[in-house]
Amino acid sequence: MTTAMPMTRFIRGEVLEMLRLGRLLGVGFVEILPIRPAGRAVVQCAHGELTPSAGRDVDRIVRDFNSGREHEDLPSLATPAYLESPERFGCVAGTERLFISTAGDVQPCPLVNLSVGNVVREDFRVINDRLRGLLAKPRREQLCMQLDPAVRQYVSQRPGEIDLPVDERTSCELLKALPASPLPDAYA
Repeated sequence: MTTAMPMTRFIRGEVLEMLRLGRLLGVGFVEILPIRPAGRAVVQCAHGELTPSAGRDVDRIVRDFNSGREHEDLPSLATPAYLESPERFGCVAGTERLFISTAGDVQPCPLVNLSVGNVVREDFRVINDRLRGLLAKPRREQLCMQLDPAVRQYVSQRPGEIDLPVDERTSCELLKALPASPLPDAYA
């Protein structure tokens, strides 16, 4: 079960209710994704959900729910803000995880408005190989944070001209231009 909520609202009572619902539905884990602006709203994204102070609060809540005896009958709790920190697994966008939109666009992550191909027009294995060539290993830095300035600039320079995700050619160029990233602690 996956849900989206602003990390500023990531509080114990609301999380507990989601986990209880997950238990009723028989799910193994509940993943809480940060809300991310879509379409042209990406230009105004502030990334508050990935700030270090929000991360500390999320760490504490995730640890409490996943290790506390009083919650052992509940599904486990997952969130990118916890799992994808540099001290754990880092950003696995395009390496361990990818996103396919309802239109068939293959994106490194649902938080990144880039498309490296479309499964309606091209074989998934070809697209996946392309993505793995661009993002070969997990990163310490969040891909969405690193790419956001370039995506914002691209979108703002084309008012009314483009739909998101960014087209394949431009997406691949933006991914190729990324600086190298050290491996997260879990892989080092």
